[in-house]
Amino acid sequence: MTGTPHEHDDGREESRPPLPGPVDETRPPMTIIGGPAAEDTPQWQPTGSAAQTSPGRPASGSSTPPRTDGGPSTISGVFSNIKRTGRWECPAKISLVGACSDAVLDFREAVIASPEVELSVYDFLNSCKVIVPPGVGVDMAGGMSIMSSEKSQADSVVAEGAFRLRILRYGFCSDIKVITLAVGESEPKWWKRSG
Repeated sequence: MTGTPHEHDDGREESRPPLPGPVDETRPPMTIIGGPAAEDTPQWQPTGSAAQTSPGRPASGSSTPPRTDGGPSTISGVFSNIKRTGRWECPAKISLVGACSDAVLDFREAVIASPEVELSVYDFLNSCKVIVPPGVGVDMAGGMSIMSSEKSQADSVVAEGAFRLRILRYGFCSDIKVITLAVGESEPKWWKRSG
């Protein structure tokens, strides 16, 4: 194999040593593992903002919409106060792990892209309050509780287009309470609830 010619400033041509390894300019781009590069595969679509024609819509020719939920998320705390209130991004699956803590998950202003949110609660000596806006369906889907309490005051009427909250609960000496409140509404004090 001969070197590649290189021209100096004074007009002389000099041959450089060849690069290591075989050189074949007719081969298509390859990945490190030897397969075709992503750009050469017919199903390949660019990722990121260039892939979308409008927010939440796939690019033309793409059969699957882009992932917008950010994947599963875990919130955990030990001897802590855990709060998610106001505007926060909620994925389709979220886990709450707590020990000797107080947790508040307020879904009233949360950004939710999925028609169903699955909340898994794993708690020990914990107190958890879940707040949903009116019209959201809540299913206490199962799990296991030992010396714990579960209370749901969610609306029985589910609004069209509202997401559903599915709660799986595994608790020991803990309590979980689901309540429905409108945005900006405060939970009534205990003496007003008892009357």
